Amino acid sequence: MKRITSIDTLKGLMLIIIMSDHLGGPQKFYTWETFGFITATEGFVLLAGILTGIVYRQRHEHNRPVFKNLLKRLVTLYKYYLVPALILVLIFRLSPPNVGYAYYWKTWLWLFIEHPVQALWQNIILRYQLPYFDLLSIYIIFSLLTPILLFAFKRGWGKWVLAASFARSEERRGGKECR
Repeated sequence: MKRITSIDTLKGLMLIIIMSDHLGGPQKFYTWETFGFITATEGFVLLAGILTGIVYRQRHEHNRPVFKNLLKRLVTLYKYYLVPALILVLIFRLSPPNVGYAYYWKTWLWLFIEHPVQALWQNIILRYQLPYFDLLSIYIIFSLLTPILLFAFKRGWGKWVLAASFARSEERRGGKECR
């Protein structure tokens, strides 16, 4: 399939804004707030979802394999999530305490300090995310749900998927989810 340059450009812009926000500095003053009506993270996930829908609908219409391609994409995304996370934890564990990055990350990696095996296991199954790694885990989880949602829409259950989605967001807005 031919790339959709406008969507790829906007996704790239959202990633640059996210990176800029996480690095801090004076540019953060301009990028920290919402970009239009959404944050950069929400915009990236929205655009990725739209692009996924376009790509896999076309693949389905032309009887091309959907799940094999999606599985390959998930493995790639998971590597992008897991390898940097493990490198970060390894650097932290090998650094002397209270020096440089180890001092900075000490407050962020408290679970790896107190329960390293549990933290590693939960990180591998996407239950515990390191700081700044949550976007990739969300992206992976949404990608995992894609085949289920494609199946539901193919069966004509699209209205039920949308109803469940809106019901869940109303529950959060109503304060039942927040503590």
